[in-house]
Amino acid sequence: MRSSRMKRWGVPPCVLASALLACSDSTGPNPPGNGHEDCVPGSNPFDFPMHHQHPTWSCQGLICYEDVGVVRVDSSGLFEIDSSLAGLWVLDRTSGDRQRVVPFGRTPTWSPDGTTIAFSVGQIYTVNADGSGLTQITFAGAHHFPSWSPSADWIAYDNALHVWVMRADGSEPRNIGEVEQPQGSRMPSWNPDGTRIVYVGAVDATFPTSRTEVFLMDVSGASVVRLTTNQTDDRHPVFSPDGNQIAYCGQMLSGDSWVDRLPQVWVMNADGSGARQLTALGGYHPSWSPDGTTIVYTRENAVCNTPENGVLWTVDVRTGVERQLTTKWPERSP
Repeated sequence: MRSSRMKRWGVPPCVLASALLACSDSTGPNPPGNGHEDCVPGSNPFDFPMHHQHPTWSCQGLICYEDVGVVRVDSSGLFEIDSSLAGLWVLDRTSGDRQRVVPFGRTPTWSPDGTTIAFSVGQIYTVNADGSGLTQITFAGAHHFPSWSPSADWIAYDNALHVWVMRADGSEPRNIGEVEQPQGSRMPSWNPDGTRIVYVGAVDATFPTSRTEVFLMDVSGASVVRLTTNQTDDRHPVFSPDGNQIAYCGQMLSGDSWVDRLPQVWVMNADGSGARQLTALGGYHPSWSPDGTTIVYTRENAVCNTPENGVLWTVDVRTGVERQLTTKWPERSP
């Protein structure tokens, strides 16, 4: 077991994750006074670690997520980790069954047939959903945010602050993000027919200092279209299963209160029109359900060390009703 303080990495608000998963019927958002009296921002408004990170939904309805194994958090945000609980986990939302797939890993993504998971730990690996067949497919550089093409032949990913694509076995890597976005491109995700890739691009400087907006390009890196022009720092765009909408995380970089500065899940039409905020008390890294009616995300409200925060929630895309999906590991004494 070790002690650590949550740190940000790369350009996204990074959530550190742990979990004992449990389906819940609780609904949100919670009104003020329902546990939020514990939310006391310090000089750094993001003090507490998250307990789940980067959920991703398979075509069979399974949810893979990251668990760092946090078992104790103190009032200053210092936390302890049990490595025997950490890793990538898969949750069957219907039955509540859960299984640890590997004891490490970040930013998982499912293959189109739901049998294999690609993930990153600096390099990109693939593993079968039952934990067998672990294979490293990149060996140099720093690679993050893999995303499988609908044909399963290609994986898009983030390498040296640009979007690259490679064969699913790691061969034929090429930089497509620098073709028309030399200042930086990250966090790619394919559209359902495999002809276009949505990503975030730097707009007023270079990564990691630049604010980012959502862009779209074809698989060669050409024909770039900017989809968002707003006041939020936009991250993790992902197409709906029918290709008609894009969910993403938007975060105001300033505001009158810590609530104003929380990342939130947004959705917009595939052409960038009709953007609307879905979550109310923090939302990060959205992933669509197979039927496109629901989005799973991490409630990133790191100002609050309450049971509702740092875990997985779902939101109904039509009604906006939020439901808590997972809970934290029971906290241990020092």
